[in-house]
Amino acid sequence: MLFSVPRYVHEELGFNKWVWTRREFDECCRHYQIKVFVFTKAGGEFELSPYNFNGENLQEQELSSLLAYLLSATPFHGAYVTISGNSGVRHRVIILDGDLSGTKFLIAGLHELGHFFDSPNVSDFHMIRFTQGFLCNLKPRAEYRAHVFPVCALLPRTILESKTAREIQKEFGYLMKWINFRLRVAKKHDL
Repeated sequence: MLFSVPRYVHEELGFNKWVWTRREFDECCRHYQIKVFVFTKAGGEFELSPYNFNGENLQEQELSSLLAYLLSATPFHGAYVTISGNSGVRHRVIILDGDLSGTKFLIAGLHELGHFFDSPNVSDFHMIRFTQGFLCNLKPRAEYRAHVFPVCALLPRTILESKTAREIQKEFGYLMKWINFRLRVAKKHDL
């Protein structure tokens, strides 16, 4: 297996059994205490708003520095990081592009959950902090593993086994290259 998906995600949330929606994404984030922020860009400025939590404020400077760095990268749809809270506790955080909607927003969020399951504490392999800001390490293997999570969540094995690629495309509106990627994942990793 590429990374370990916990039993709770398989049994309670139906990972790779039924098509995930925002409900499963939200529940998974709540269960693993992942705070989700949505950012929007307006006139060169950005606004960051909490998506799924109320409570302790995170270190504003650290969060702002990260977001400013990420926004300089194009395209940017999301990130998974850990950030210090005011009490010194590290918080798991997903930041998503508020301009995305529907399935694109969900894919971005699930991709970032894939990074969480691959490396929950955000080791140096995924995000490296340096004095001038943050350096995202987009290693191909880490990105590949993160891509697997949304394709399995949105196109579970049960559907792959019961429909043709054309039927899936017609019913769900997924791009054929995305469906073909899912078929390769199923064959290569038995997912």
